[in-house]
Amino acid sequence: GLADGTGGFFILRRGGGMLLTEMEISNIRNITLIARRLAWINAKRTHIDIPSFAELLFSGQKALFFEQYNYFHSRRYTTAGTSKPPDLP
Repeated sequence: GLADGTGGFFILRRGGGMLLTEMEISNIRNITLIARRLAWINAKRTHIDIPSFAELLFSGQKALFFEQYNYFHSRRYTTAGTSKPPDLP
């Protein structure tokens, strides 16, 4: 995952999986870099602000998740489909 320093990322897969676009890959890299930068800043402080670090990772992953979710559903649901995709919590 992003927090373990490997730079690995979270990708939704369906069927055989999908290739990420250049933009998506750069977004993932940016999130990883921001997270590492924030971790470095926090390490220099006497008080390490773990919640903000966790929130950054979560919000970044959530943004990617919604991007992927919307991509899948825009492909899966056609104009002939019954309704829009179900809302996520």
